[in-house]
Amino acid sequence: MNANIVRYGYVPISIKRMILSLTIYAIFIIAFLYSLYSIYKNQKSVLWPIYSIMFVGFASTIMFGFTPSTPSMERIYIFFYYGNMLAILIFIKQIIEKRIKT
Repeated sequence: MNANIVRYGYVPISIKRMILSLTIYAIFIIAFLYSLYSIYKNQKSVLWPIYSIMFVGFASTIMFGFTPSTPSMERIYIFFYYGNMLAILIFIKQIIEKRIKT
């Protein structure tokens, strides 16, 4: 095992692997956001709060990423997870309301 991995706690990654993983992640995020847009394109009052909640969760993850004293890697994603759960709950609430109307 490499001494730097044990000493500093990082795993070296090649630029090709990093670009590939970021591309796959971006495809999933863009597909999810586009599907939300296509569902709610006539209801902007529902779409923008969902996007805002998801953006705030993602922004907090980015800010925690710049903190050098974060001991637990899962801790930085907690607000991102809460934002996604809240967006999904709003989404489910809208589906239930549409089913009750019809």
